[in-house]
Amino acid sequence: MTAPAHTCPTCGGSMLGPLPLADVAARMPETMRRVLDALKDGRPRSLRQLADIVYDDDLNGGPDWAESSVKTTISHHRRELAAYGWNLTGASGRGYTISAIQRQEDAA
Repeated sequence: MTAPAHTCPTCGGSMLGPLPLADVAARMPETMRRVLDALKDGRPRSLRQLADIVYDDDLNGGPDWAESSVKTTISHHRRELAAYGWNLTGASGRGYTISAIQRQEDAA
């Protein structure tokens, strides 16, 4: 995915590359932080795996709608992640992954 040079959503200045994923995660709610932490190693994770990670500390394994909750959280934060230079994708059968968005200057 190629995008224009990133603009910092906080100050409006130009960003040379994506904001470090740890810094992005620090700005997110707990559920999204756990999703990003699970994806930071570059390996795809299924929705079930992400739900298990998000609700790992829940003695009951999380709510019956755990997968739906994680999917909704991901959907709500995709645009925000893109503003920080990250692309979170999900493909049926392959799971979710996160990668830095390549700027147009880098692609040339």
